[in-house]
Amino acid sequence: MTYYEVLGVSESATAAEIKKAYRKLSKQYHPDIQGGDENKFKQISEAYEVLSDSSKRSDYDYKQNAANPFSDFFNAFNGDFSSMFNNAYGHATKGNDVRLSMNLDILEVYQGTTKNVNIGYEDFNVNIPAGIKNGAKLRLSGKGQPHPVNSSAPRGDIIITIQHLPNPDLIITGDDIWIDLSLDPLDLLLGTSVNVTTPLHNMSVKVPKNSYEGKALRISGKGMPIYNTSSYGNLMIKLRTQIPRLSDQQLEVIKQAKKLSKENVK
Repeated sequence: MTYYEVLGVSESATAAEIKKAYRKLSKQYHPDIQGGDENKFKQISEAYEVLSDSSKRSDYDYKQNAANPFSDFFNAFNGDFSSMFNNAYGHATKGNDVRLSMNLDILEVYQGTTKNVNIGYEDFNVNIPAGIKNGAKLRLSGKGQPHPVNSSAPRGDIIITIQHLPNPDLIITGDDIWIDLSLDPLDLLLGTSVNVTTPLHNMSVKVPKNSYEGKALRISGKGMPIYNTSSYGNLMIKLRTQIPRLSDQQLEVIKQAKKLSKENVK
């Protein structure tokens, strides 16, 4: 008896239908109620645990099909015979796809990398191109599961979803890299040169005079590589500052500067 039969649902049942069937049967056979059946309740719980989890359900379905390769063939008499025959033996069918996630740190995204993938029945390396976007999908044709019935049918694909690991020191927006740079407020006003270090670069940056909190400096060609090109985005440096505690002498200098500013306005 399959898990679907235990719950009294079809193999195409939705998650909602499976949940509804489980609730009904668990109330009926719960050992704490009169007329309950502990063994039956355990079977129901086991079936629900597998079928309510999409990953476990897919594995279960695959094993069931592999163990009973002709079940769909005989069941076809209750439906579309030709459709079921094509699904089992037709040239258009293939094995199941395998879906994976792959985490990359900022340096791996910037430089490109090679990652090893092990899917149990095969072990191989995957080349990851520089500048690949967060959420991008790589498809490796013919590297997935073999067809459970037709050995001459093509294997499925491996589909890899790329995930960028967050970096506390920078943010990637499109092909641009954004970082914060904290400076003394006087350096913002007077201008300065400062060394900037990121996980990707180490460079001297000129801050123009009369800069201000929140201003963004654009350094062309120092951002992320633009996927499938030889170009790069920008490094965007957002200027930050905090007003320090000033001495009386420093405050007096600022007071004189303010006085001069008012006189120049006149």
